[in-house]
Formats: sequence, structure tokens, C-alpha cells
Amino acid sequence: EPIATALFVTEGTYSDWAKRLAADNKRSNDPLYAEWINIHAESSLADFVSYLANQSGEIGNADDARVERVFRRTLRYEIAFWDEFFGSPATEFPHA
Repeated sequence: EPIATALFVTEGTYSDWAKRLAADNKRSNDPLYAEWINIHAESSLADFVSYLANQSGEIGNADDARVERVFRRTLRYEIAFWDEFFGSPATEFPHA
């Protein structure tokens, strides 16, 4: 399903980001952000991301073009979200 690919992009990104912050001992004084790091650095999320990667790979074997479109589109929206949050100019992407 395309949802596995979309979740792989978002949850995989968040999991990687949080694990790096936790490993570098970069904890926030903001309780909400600190909890976000704790939740996303958990090994159970990493296990879920691995499951999603496997699901996306199985789908990809059947329909690589569709999986790639979903992956690129989700990544494009995720980057645009963070560009907006940080006040960066809109990122240009080729149509996916």
C-alpha cells in the first residue's frame, strides 16, 4: 500500500533525527520537544520503520514507479512543511 511508503518517509525521517539527537545527548528544555525526541528515538519506532521499509520494498517489486512517485511526493511535502516552519523559501522540485 502507498501508506506504508508515505509512513516510511515521515517516520523514518523522524526516527533518524530523534536517534541522532538522543545519541548526541541534545535534549531540549521544552518538555513537549523533549518528549517528542524520547518517543521517536525508541527502538520500537525503529522496528516499525524497518517493517514499513520491508512493506514498501515488497510493493516496489510489483510496482516500482508507483512506490517511487509516492516516496518522492511524500518527501516533497515533508521538506515543504519544514521549509515553511523554518521560514525558508519554498524548495523547488521536479514533478513526481
